[in-house]
Amino acid sequence: MKLLRIVVSLLVASCGPSTGVGADAGPPDATASDAPSSDAPSSDATASDATASDAGSSDATASDAPSADGGACTVDGGTVAEGQGCGPGSQCIAGSCKIPSAPACDVQVPGDYATIQQAITALRAANQKATVCIADGTYSGDLSLDYGTAELTLVGSSAARVILDGSVSSPLYTGSPAIVRFRGVTIAAGVTSPWSIGLEDCIVRAKANHPAVWMQQSNYYPGNADAVAEIDSCDIAGSASPAVEVSFGGNAQLGGNPLAVTVQNNWLHDSTIGIYFTTNSGSIGSFRAVHNTLRGNATGITISGNQSGAIGSTFVSNVVVDSTTAISSDRTAKDGNANLIDDMRDNALFGNTNNYGGLAAPGAGYIVVDPELGAGAPPAPLGGSPLIGAGDPALAPVLDFFAAPRNGRADVGAVEGP
Repeated sequence: MKLLRIVVSLLVASCGPSTGVGADAGPPDATASDAPSSDAPSSDATASDATASDAGSSDATASDAPSADGGACTVDGGTVAEGQGCGPGSQCIAGSCKIPSAPACDVQVPGDYATIQQAITALRAANQKATVCIADGTYSGDLSLDYGTAELTLVGSSAARVILDGSVSSPLYTGSPAIVRFRGVTIAAGVTSPWSIGLEDCIVRAKANHPAVWMQQSNYYPGNADAVAEIDSCDIAGSASPAVEVSFGGNAQLGGNPLAVTVQNNWLHDSTIGIYFTTNSGSIGSFRAVHNTLRGNATGITISGNQSGAIGSTFVSNVVVDSTTAISSDRTAKDGNANLIDDMRDNALFGNTNNYGGLAAPGAGYIVVDPELGAGAPPAPLGGSPLIGAGDPALAPVLDFFAAPRNGRADVGAVEGP
């Protein structure tokens, strides 16, 4: 769950001298493949120089060249006013599109470590909790999330300025690996993990024939602690595959522990499926998808699998528009004993060829009239929209997709209205 971010300073200013975490290993040489390219921009370069060519569509690669007067930002050829949202978790601040605040840095890349992979490997091996600040630039090569029992957070100034031009993946371990979080970066070739991972204020694109974000729990072994996946305020597209796929395996028979997944405040678009959620017999855990905006997918939300596992799923206050099918399910919302399996409420469905597929059916509080959305990516509800105040306040995140406070009001979708 995302903590309230207090605007304290810009990320680049926050990344001061290292506190020495990982210093015993010494700074390795700069030979690893994810070192910033020789033409990587400096911290004050425009994001358009930093963005890899395959990092995503134009709405995912907004340039943020500072304006001459240090006020409004130039984003994709348009103008964003000071203090307004300009990217995942980002706002226009002093003429640049950045994340408003971030934790203090323990380690810097490059600097304390020449590459991101070297930092991950050293810190995870030492089981040292650390925040790694990544300088603006494009970093080539895939990343492997090594086993470790201390949390690791990797932070960029914004997804438009820090590009990881490869995939992120983790092997399956017997044990209890601590969560690895990414914030304010673009991941150009997908994320795959069978255990704890966090994505916040990120852009993620899929590699060929693979989900953009794939949380798979098959064959989860005894001795593992609870696994957690948190996907918050990200721009995710899968092209010819799902944007987000969550597969709960039959780990109850293997003695494993629950998997808890939260998908909230995201912009999920232009994929075969926006959210694909599937369970098997014996699955245990929970899944929650709330306040997402989905557009232009073949199917917005797909629910599939056996109802015999102890899985509780929640799909509340999502917007699904301009898709072939909004919601498809091969099971009913309640099992044979009338126990609620899939909590489906307050979703807005409009402009889809079909709102329901398979056994999917309308839920309480569904909005099926014009949601009156603006032109942004993701779009915000306009004044007078039926989405305003129509969600569940108990499930609404504190901040919206653009890091704007929701102020206790629950507007349906990823973006707060006026």
